[in-house]
Amino acid sequence: MKVISRLVSKYWYAILIAFLVLIFHTWFFSFGILSQGDWGYYNRELQSTFFSSRGAWSANVSTGSSNLTLTYAPLNAAEQFLHNIFKLDFNITERLLFFFPMVFSLFFGAYLIVLYLFKSRIAALAAGLVFLLNVDVLASNSIPLFCAFGMAALSFYFLLRFFKEDRGNNLIYCLFFLFFSSAYDFRITYISLCIISLYVVYYHLFINRIKKNTFFLLIISILVFIAINLYWLVPLLFQHAITSNELFNRTLFGDSFFDILKSTTLFFYTWTGSYTTDFIVQPIPLYFFLIPFFAFLGLILNRKNKNVLFFGCVALLGVFLGKQAGDPFPYVYQWLYNHFPGFNAFREASKFYFLIALGYSVLIGSFVNWLWENRNKGKIQISERNFLTFLIIFIFLWNAKPVITGELGKLFVTRKIPQDYVVFENFMSKQSGYLRTFWVPADSRWGLYTDQKPKISDIAILSDGWNNYTSTIEGYNNLPINEQITEILRAPYSENLLDNSSVKYVVVPVEDKANDDDFFVNYGGAYDPNIRQWYIDQLEQISWLKKIDIGTTDLVVYENENYRPHIYTTAEKETVYADVPYENIVSAQKNPTEYTMHLNNISAPVFVNFSESFDPNWKVRVGAFAWNKAFRANYFLPDKFHSESDAMLNSFYIDPNYIKQNLPASAYKTNPDGSINVNLTIYFKPQSYFYVGLIISGVTLLGCLGYLGWDFARRRKKNLAAANTIKKEENI
Repeated sequence: MKVISRLVSKYWYAILIAFLVLIFHTWFFSFGILSQGDWGYYNRELQSTFFSSRGAWSANVSTGSSNLTLTYAPLNAAEQFLHNIFKLDFNITERLLFFFPMVFSLFFGAYLIVLYLFKSRIAALAAGLVFLLNVDVLASNSIPLFCAFGMAALSFYFLLRFFKEDRGNNLIYCLFFLFFSSAYDFRITYISLCIISLYVVYYHLFINRIKKNTFFLLIISILVFIAINLYWLVPLLFQHAITSNELFNRTLFGDSFFDILKSTTLFFYTWTGSYTTDFIVQPIPLYFFLIPFFAFLGLILNRKNKNVLFFGCVALLGVFLGKQAGDPFPYVYQWLYNHFPGFNAFREASKFYFLIALGYSVLIGSFVNWLWENRNKGKIQISERNFLTFLIIFIFLWNAKPVITGELGKLFVTRKIPQDYVVFENFMSKQSGYLRTFWVPADSRWGLYTDQKPKISDIAILSDGWNNYTSTIEGYNNLPINEQITEILRAPYSENLLDNSSVKYVVVPVEDKANDDDFFVNYGGAYDPNIRQWYIDQLEQISWLKKIDIGTTDLVVYENENYRPHIYTTAEKETVYADVPYENIVSAQKNPTEYTMHLNNISAPVFVNFSESFDPNWKVRVGAFAWNKAFRANYFLPDKFHSESDAMLNSFYIDPNYIKQNLPASAYKTNPDGSINVNLTIYFKPQSYFYVGLIISGVTLLGCLGYLGWDFARRRKKNLAAANTIKKEENI
């Protein structure tokens, strides 16, 4: 037994890692694609430009939009680096960047906090399992969200170390993990910053008064944290999109899914014990009530420990917010959503389960620590201690049973791309120039899309971009969902709408039940088992669509032969209600935020039509362009020349007389007949703010890394000197 005990002690962390790998064996031992629900799939072409072609504008889905997920930029850069340098496809990079970090950060985030507070491995083990294997984590597909959970917990661990050891490197590590947390999901970082701020105040008032130099370091750390996040803060601040954007303007969702019992027991409403049921509330198994019971015991038995009291308050706050509109005080969540800055990012309460899980992991860890501390004090029998410890661990290992067996499905089974989508990808890769695909009723996760070949989901654009058209259709809202989806294609203006939007192909996806990608049931399939054929029959009746054979078995593709290019000119304002003649022009895309073109022999005003969603931040520069000069006044054509087309796209009025009268001669070339040749650049101005923020963030990160390297070298030198001194004394 002593030999086994020594081996376990020596290889403890290796044993823990092996234990976690065995539980999540699908992620570690198989290398198939993991994709389900909101967790999509990225093709090779998209991976190869994941960071370099992205910025303040997102162009590969629908007709484009301002990029509100700029926080992902470090992950995008890592994705592109791993693919381009090491030739790793998505099935590998998704594991390296998301699935593996999720497992280890969640477990070791709580593990290290409890180990640091109580110096007990068994208590830390229990805490890690609580944080990792609660059903909120296992029942969801929100992998970036839980990566953010884990990184936030690790940041709190280093904050605890900073307050106890008062070493600046711990504060830098804390900032690094907060930075990683924000890259995965800033909403969790927002919650974490609130809790960290509360802990600083709590520590100062109830644990130990903060010294002036420590307080100064905390202020500096706030400035550093802001600086390393400027790559996304600056462009979004410029667009006034930090607290006012489409993600923050949604109504509350899921009041009936949350209540005080579910949040108290850390129970996620879709959990059945073996699989999950989307949007169907499940009863809470009785053993889940043991979770708050053990947490409460940890709080009561360790009430003199001020850190335990703080985490008890964190858990209570999480329970209260996690109940959403449930009793008691059902209107508090709505009030916070409407009035508290940043709270409108949380349209449903599941994100606050992070607080419950973190609080419970420390409280339950403290209870296990109490059991083992009192094993030789006569307060509790060894058999009782072992039984209660085993029971706590077993509860969360039992949650993991469907993960281990694979019966949970979701992201715990690998997927295979249907052959039809491989054929479609090969077909699309041979298409030259810019075009969009339009998917009826919705796009498949396997459908190829890139910055040059974006995809539009019919149901998505109807509810967002084209809802002004549907509002004019009499009786539209009373139609069945499938007829609502196809009605837009039967309208008299539909051909021009798709033409102007550069839609070349209309696609009906496969009913991919094997990969859980059969969404037809949501769009009419619930009452019509042949709903996919119904959609095909509807498209067959549209005269301007031509069915083509690309070699697929089930995937159906139609061609819209009259689609228009990404950028073109018209002599009059473009409209979807008439077929306006157009001329193609030579243009080039530097990235999705910058396009160049050349207009020859312009003697009369023309409209430059640009089929990206209208945004007032799209600008036109006449003549030479440099991104760092975009901040200058009058650098671009006045906004009065920029308007929104019928299709909600961009239209720029180019008047040669205005150019000759208001711009220097170097900006254009005058021809003998009085016409002009001119170079134009269409540019999304927030991209310049992204570049500025990226430079500041990069320099700050390098500075932090430089400090850590210097500190490591300094401490190593100091330790070597101390070791040499001891060695000399021993020789004497």
